[in-house]
Amino acid sequence: MFGLGAEYYLPKAFSVRLEWESYDKDASLLSLNLIKRFGHHTAYKAVETPVPAEAEPMVVNAVAEPLPVEDTIAPEVTEPVIVEEAVAVVPAEAVSESIAELDVVIVEIGFALNSAELTSQDKQTLDALISDIQQHSQAQLEVQAHTDNQGSEKYNQALSQRRAEAVVAYMVEQGISNEQLTAVGYGESQPRESNDTAEGRAKNRRVEFKVLQR
Repeated sequence: MFGLGAEYYLPKAFSVRLEWESYDKDASLLSLNLIKRFGHHTAYKAVETPVPAEAEPMVVNAVAEPLPVEDTIAPEVTEPVIVEEAVAVVPAEAVSESIAELDVVIVEIGFALNSAELTSQDKQTLDALISDIQQHSQAQLEVQAHTDNQGSEKYNQALSQRRAEAVVAYMVEQGISNEQLTAVGYGESQPRESNDTAEGRAKNRRVEFKVLQR
């Protein structure tokens, strides 16, 4: 599968996205989507560690003999563990736009680090959307989970699938029919922003609800 896309940001968290996807030699899809985002990220500023002033050298007349140095064991070197940056998410207070009016709804969910566990804030963010979906029992939605590029592609693909399934499981617990939802993990394959910055990676870690049928 191969695809291209472009997105134009509008005021009030809206955007318009044009996508083209080619599934094989005989099938392709061109779509124009109206997108609404819920939740936002809080950027954290790095705190500079003060550098202590260099002390002036002390003059010592007597020279003491050096103490014997015990043999030390070098610490074991292990493979670095790549973890995602924590993302602060503010839950949406209300959903004013109906599922019937949108093609894609983007929910910026923080998740626990390197897991598919929803935090309490994640659930509050989803609750606002769930109440709207419950009014559209015929709607069919694809729950799409995405990650940044930190870690291996295989790991991110598996993590995104588990996160999509976790979102679906929570929504079913809240009363949404399981037949309305399909969980799909896209891993790092569809970034919205550059992964070269922390802000870009935060925006790439997201869950999208694509309306397949109204």
